[in-house]
Amino acid sequence: MALFSLKGRSSLQCRQRTLAAAVLLFMALCLSGPFGLLAMAEVPVVTPAPVHTAPAPVTAMPGLPLNPSGVITPGSGPLSVPVDPVTLDPLFSFATQGITLSEAFQQAEQHNLQLQAAQKDNLMAGLDVRIARQYANPQLTLNGSWGKVVTHQSNPQMVALSQDIETAGKHRLKVEIAQSEQALTRFQVDQMRWDIRNQVRQAYAGLVAAEQSLDNLEIQRSLLERLVEIANKRYQAGAAAYSEVLQAELARNQLTAQKNQFLARTEQATYTLNSLLGNQRPPYFEPAEKGVLKIRIQKTELAPDLNFSMPSPATLYAKALLVRPDLKASAQLKEIAARQLKLTRRQRIPDMNLMAGWLFAPNPRLPDGNVVWLHGAFVQTMFDLPVYHNQKWEIQRAQTRLQQTELEVLDTQRQAQLEIDRACSQLLASRKNIELYELNLIPQARTSLQLAQKSYEVGKTSLANVVLAQQATQNVLSNYLDVVVEYQNAWGELERSVGVPAEQW
Repeated sequence: MALFSLKGRSSLQCRQRTLAAAVLLFMALCLSGPFGLLAMAEVPVVTPAPVHTAPAPVTAMPGLPLNPSGVITPGSGPLSVPVDPVTLDPLFSFATQGITLSEAFQQAEQHNLQLQAAQKDNLMAGLDVRIARQYANPQLTLNGSWGKVVTHQSNPQMVALSQDIETAGKHRLKVEIAQSEQALTRFQVDQMRWDIRNQVRQAYAGLVAAEQSLDNLEIQRSLLERLVEIANKRYQAGAAAYSEVLQAELARNQLTAQKNQFLARTEQATYTLNSLLGNQRPPYFEPAEKGVLKIRIQKTELAPDLNFSMPSPATLYAKALLVRPDLKASAQLKEIAARQLKLTRRQRIPDMNLMAGWLFAPNPRLPDGNVVWLHGAFVQTMFDLPVYHNQKWEIQRAQTRLQQTELEVLDTQRQAQLEIDRACSQLLASRKNIELYELNLIPQARTSLQLAQKSYEVGKTSLANVVLAQQATQNVLSNYLDVVVEYQNAWGELERSVGVPAEQW
């Protein structure tokens, strides 16, 4: 079947149509099936930006210039077209309700199921203290009989009370151990609270980054629409082959696959954050700090600015020794082991069971037929005799446990220092990379893309050079966004490693 009618066409137009048919067949192969070329590779598309005469810190979202009022204007630039945010593709209209990071922390504190379950441990530990304070109930013993066994054999009757008595202060030690375990549970819940706080921060930053990618992609789509229009005009003017139109359309159509990928990431980040918040949010919501990653790192709830004076790792480690919950928990385990050893040693002194009561019994009948009842009190005590063992192995086990907790304290301190050192290193590296991208890489990428676009408009370069420049700029912007997210996560990890927010350092 003929794709084009060649009758009445010039030889040049015939060759152009034939080339166009070949390119269309190639596009069909690329776009068809899950194993097409587009399914195996992503070609990022970038946003052009104005040329800077000298490298300067980035003060706007990469690829978007600022107007004199400081408002981001996506409808400017050599290949830009005005974009009405109200009429965007519904797939890009993702968010319906905003939430700040502080609100996310509060909702996680109130509704996170894992934290709620851990807080029940606090309640049970308090009840364990009350249980430990209780004394054993006394026992009432009644012994009675009737019939000839009483009248002829004088079988005694008995009423008695018995009580188990813990000696050598063992009851007080059990109460102290329960109180120490209550404090341990409280420290463990605090550590879990910090872990969940860090997870919420990372999920929040991931959602911000995912939505930022969607916003950037929408700008890329508008720019590529303009690029397709320019390619069509050049083709109609006879200044370009039809293959350039197809290349521009291919670059534009590839955004659909990228859009689906970014939408999936946004949905996954939303589900993750909503799960951490106890599924209290609607199915689709957005972070209120959506602009945190758009401009540059400033003083926000996510992280301090780049000029924040960070204390030395040694100072942070000294602070962690005082406030970090898991370090307190390890010290509390050592205290519990020491009290358990003390209690085990006192177990060598046996506990007692004390019984006191009243006995009464009749004498055999007298010749005159009368019965005389005899009565009196008694006291009885019982305790274990340490004949076969006297807590020898139990004491050795308790001593070993105490030595183990001492090693665990040292290991927890080592782990805390390692986490602080690693978080500080990652934070400093991310800060340096952000400055590198803002001062050098992004301005250079913008300049390169700007020159390639202008050269293509005047016919001094091919469309392939523009696409390559867009790909390079897109990689720079994508890597920059990754570094920003790493910076946010590094702050959250460092706060968790120290055990207090950065404002309290």
